[in-house]
Amino acid sequence: MESKKHAPDVNVTSGVEIGKPIASTPPTANLSFNQLGLERGNMQRRPRSCTFHLAAPNLSGACQKGVVQAYPYLMIVRFVLVCGMLLAAFCSHGAPPLKLDSLTAGSTTYSNVTVLGSNATDLYFKHERGIANVKLKYLTADLQKRFNYDPNAAAEAEKKQSENDALYQDALASSVVAQATKGDGLTPKPMLSSEESLADPISDRSLLGKSAPPVEVDKWLGEKPVLEGKFVLVSFWAPWSIPCRQSIADLNGLQKKFREKLVVVGVCSESEYEIAQMSGPKLEFPAGIDSKGRLSALLGITSVPSVLLLDPKGLIRYEGHPSAITEKKLQSLLAKAGE
Repeated sequence: MESKKHAPDVNVTSGVEIGKPIASTPPTANLSFNQLGLERGNMQRRPRSCTFHLAAPNLSGACQKGVVQAYPYLMIVRFVLVCGMLLAAFCSHGAPPLKLDSLTAGSTTYSNVTVLGSNATDLYFKHERGIANVKLKYLTADLQKRFNYDPNAAAEAEKKQSENDALYQDALASSVVAQATKGDGLTPKPMLSSEESLADPISDRSLLGKSAPPVEVDKWLGEKPVLEGKFVLVSFWAPWSIPCRQSIADLNGLQKKFREKLVVVGVCSESEYEIAQMSGPKLEFPAGIDSKGRLSALLGITSVPSVLLLDPKGLIRYEGHPSAITEKKLQSLLAKAGE
């Protein structure tokens, strides 16, 4: 009689140990299929655990700067690799992936969902617009049960993630300070700041002073704005965000007061229906829907509300929270540009 062959455990590790580990080593990712609650074809048993462990390299000394600079890109690459290996593991086990017509997390609903895997805190999946992950705690109770969500285990994992993130931020801050203070200390730093500056760069990765990409969206809610020859204040926002809704009145005021020299443009990735259902002040300036978030991803926007102020040449003069764009500051900036 043939013995049944069990699916082997899979452990893929990415990392090279050089010297002693530094405190800023980014967190690891552990994804396990045994949380999916799936049966393999006609087999009347749950699959054995299939776990992927992706560890960041342990570096020291001069390598720390490279880790800090490359970390955001490594996180993106790591996420793509995780999803790819999850798909490969499903195929190798011969079991069809779990498919859902829709999946709702908070105020966002995804369609044509194919589950790739889960861990203690997150669910990873494909949907009609790409690949994403959501927190299990934001799913409905029946989906949480289906994916064996444990609030205590999730809280512990998120706590550890926060601690690792804090260590990384400390390392990043140390790198910025070291870069700012390097040199013989005898040569005076160039006077890059001025009274008209809304913000000053401290890293060559800053967008300040660089050319902005074209402001393009999938759909304009109304007429397409004419931006040539004017300052453009691009506001990245979301209708579900309370800070975003609170900033609308101020942006409306800036558009009304400086309409001859300034165009305020709202960019949102949510649906037109969600925007129409939003409570509070309505937008009195041009707005468009960038459904896939291409523009915000290109510019590295990670929170809302966020604004970019572009001068008539298309150079970025400010990036950050809209509260820094006051009437007084804007009036001075526009007056200087007109001289």
